[in-house]
Amino acid sequence: MLFSQRIGVDNRIRAVAAEGGDPWDMVAARASLGPAQFSSTGSWIVYESAESGEAEIYAAPFSATRGALAGRRIKVSAAGGSEPRWRRDGKEILYLAPAGRMTAVEVRIVDAVLEHRDERTLFTMPGIMAWDVTANGERFLASIENEQRVGPLVLIQNWLSRVRR
Repeated sequence: MLFSQRIGVDNRIRAVAAEGGDPWDMVAARASLGPAQFSSTGSWIVYESAESGEAEIYAAPFSATRGALAGRRIKVSAAGGSEPRWRRDGKEILYLAPAGRMTAVEVRIVDAVLEHRDERTLFTMPGIMAWDVTANGERFLASIENEQRVGPLVLIQNWLSRVRR
């Protein structure tokens, strides 16, 4: 499992084994580090980093035997991005680009090298706060910021007893 954590002035992407135990650092930086996710094969991770001064999306190879990154990271985003996800079949990396653009980058791994194509915008939806994608990459579920004021939530208990038969 991967997770982000701030320790002192450093931000870290850390890993912990499924069986538990102590977590260890995968990536550490003074800059903001965002969510990270393993590829479906477990041989790569994708993550968000603002080390360049702007949030960008990177992919890096992972060695399960060493429990660490196993090579140079590759910048996947062209002009900023956040909240990266691997499509479950491993054929695309998806992320939010600036201005609410849901973006996809086709990827393939050949001889342990990640090759990627140019990004393409799938759709634009400003205000996305959290999201996920189906295994085939065809449907999305998103939580969207709502600026409208809504009234109080009303909870009616035992409502069936009030229904006329």
